Amino acid sequence: FRSCGWNYGKQLGWRFLKPFSSSTFADTNKIDVLISKLTKSAAAQCVAFNPTDEQLASYGLLSPESSISVNYTVDDAEKQAAMYVGKQNNDGSTYIMFDGSNIVALSDSDTMSNISEYLDSYKYVSQSICAVKKTAIDSMEVSYGGETFIFDFTDNGYTKNSVPCDSESFEAFFNKLSGINSTSHSYEAEGVQPAGNSLIVTYHLKDTSYGDIQAVYTPYNQDY
Repeated sequence: FRSCGWNYGKQLGWRFLKPFSSSTFADTNKIDVLISKLTKSAAAQCVAFNPTDEQLASYGLLSPESSISVNYTVDDAEKQAAMYVGKQNNDGSTYIMFDGSNIVALSDSDTMSNISEYLDSYKYVSQSICAVKKTAIDSMEVSYGGETFIFDFTDNGYTKNSVPCDSESFEAFFNKLSGINSTSHSYEAEGVQPAGNSLIVTYHLKDTSYGDIQAVYTPYNQDY
């Protein structure tokens, strides 16, 4: 499986940590489904208590290739729960072990199938390309055809390159950008670099701890 991770923020919701940039929004409903499946996951039986390194190696858990970790907060204290995934048997059952535990368990095939089907990072890319909340934005930079326009969000409306602009026209443009949806996702897109005909939109947020969010729209063919 490809490594994938997400981070949740109250202002922006779920965003990727990896393999995509933090500018990529994640599908909240699918994240919720994964969390539900992890919460309900169960081990069919205990196979080893205080296992030796030799046993861990035979279970594929001495240096596990796959793991699932969840970071969460309890009473303002950050905590982490991690599950290591080991060797899979012919019947689909899989050896698992939790961080801090000295027990190797065997998870049934149905449980692991339910979890593994959600470990493709592209399953979590939101169909909405870059719907950033307007209230979270400090300014927005738009580049196209060699020109760059900077829109500032002020208490009195909007400015374009420091000159006041028509609020109704700008909001119509902003809503058009926010309404752009993808029809499919492709690994091919990871290698696409911005070109002269690309539309590049960079959102500078009020809360600078999030960093900027950038969306790049590059023509694929005559239709997309």
